[in-house]
Parts: sequence; C-alpha cells; structure tokens
Amino acid sequence: MKNRIEIDGTNDAVWNSDGARATWNIATLLTIKKDLKIGDSSLITLPTDNVDNIVNNVLGCLKFYIINFEENFTYTVNFNIIELTRIANNEYYKIDI
Repeated sequence: MKNRIEIDGTNDAVWNSDGARATWNIATLLTIKKDLKIGDSSLITLPTDNVDNIVNNVLGCLKFYIINFEENFTYTVNFNIIELTRIANNEYYKIDI
C-alpha cells in the first residue's frame, strides 16, 4: 500500500537562517530514512518566494547526503512541491542519522 508523507517546509524563517535550514534538512533526511518505505511518496512543500533556489537547495541536499540517491528514489517537481518516491532501499547516508 502506498503511503504519502507530507513535509511542510513553507516557513520562510527556515530559509533565512543557516542553522534553521540545517535542522530542517536533517529532520527531512530522518523522515525519509525512517518513514519512507518502498512505494511510498513524500510531498515536500516549500515556500513560493525564491522557489527555484529553495527547490535546488533541497534537492542538492538530498543528493549530497544520500549516497545512491538516484537508484533509490524518483522525484518530480511541480513549482514549490517536490514529490519524492522510494523505489529501492539500498541507500547510505553521509551523516549518521
């Protein structure tokens, strides 16, 4: 059965503070690692201001910290929403989360 996990990243304060952004990114990685099962998807909703930069920041973080990202996840971007779907369960993480 497919489950959908919603991650709210619309708080502008997160994107204006390096510490808050790092905390949000780590929380997102934890959610993906622990709660996203094969076939499940996650909707990551981001602010609409500076959307391209923020979307690229989030995708860059995921691809940087999740080793074998492309083999384990697919994603689509629709303006300020990233839909991330787990297709395998063989990734590793650069940080111990």
